[in-house]
Amino acid sequence: MMGLNNLINVSVVVASYNPNLDKLLKTINSIIIQQNITFQIIITDDGSKNDYFFELEQFFNNIKFKNFILIKNKINMGTVKNIKKALDICDGTYTKLISPGDCLYDKYTLYRWVTFLKETNASFSFGNAVYYYMSENEVKFVRHKAWPQNTFVYKDTFIDNSKIINNYLLFNDTIHGATLIGKTLIYKKYFEMGIDIIKYAEDCLYRLMVFDGVSIKFFPYNVIFYEYGSGISTRPDKKWQSILKKDIQATDKIILELSKNNSFIRNFNLVITSRDNPLFLNKIKSYIFVHGLFIEKCKNKFFKRYTKVNIPDNLVSILK
Repeated sequence: MMGLNNLINVSVVVASYNPNLDKLLKTINSIIIQQNITFQIIITDDGSKNDYFFELEQFFNNIKFKNFILIKNKINMGTVKNIKKALDICDGTYTKLISPGDCLYDKYTLYRWVTFLKETNASFSFGNAVYYYMSENEVKFVRHKAWPQNTFVYKDTFIDNSKIINNYLLFNDTIHGATLIGKTLIYKKYFEMGIDIIKYAEDCLYRLMVFDGVSIKFFPYNVIFYEYGSGISTRPDKKWQSILKKDIQATDKIILELSKNNSFIRNFNLVITSRDNPLFLNKIKSYIFVHGLFIEKCKNKFFKRYTKVNIPDNLVSILK
């Protein structure tokens, strides 16, 4: 590994729970091939029946890769606490969180991404996801609505943070958590803040980062192959959707307690009331009184930004 300097540039944290070994190795392989960047791999397991640590140690030893750490939680603690344990020992300037089954897009992804972060002086950055699933050992790509829809407010030349806050928290045009990379110290701060509040939906912590004005820039390239249907947010399961809702509501409460902008509080209350109690009257109130909401909803309905499906053959091989 050739680095930008002698330090570890990126800590790649693989958070697992009852993983599929093939998917886990697929993800690790996409990290191992990264070029022109120094990195460590931290695999943190949240009390799985089979963590596959024996197989992973053999794998790393066979390829003579030494910069890895395996963390085993004896009991299931939840996603946030599981990741927090890894963040506590991260040595990288930046951290990339990734799940088994997801893969970095190509061998220069981390290098280009970190270079972009340094050039733009951003604390966090997100790129584009490519959605895929496996069908009878064949890779299938999904043309899916991209998150966020509005990337303009995250351009390097755009500095109006109020637009980002409105876009993310009022218009609910959120960033796909799997496409993020950020400064390790900031990750640590917010996971520490949410450790006793958020259990599974770590993406909720990004709402707090946005609210606090953490610098986030859009890296306009594909950065990850995202396994469609395996995450909480894409899983058609009422139990997990209920858990996700509770985690979102927990961050709602924090945002309302911290906000000193009465106009924002009023608008935010209208939006979350419409979300949690979607009566027609509540929807109408939010559209009338929250400036720009109706226009953004119309844009997202009729002018959608979609994920890519035309992927070069040489990049598809990492998924097989």
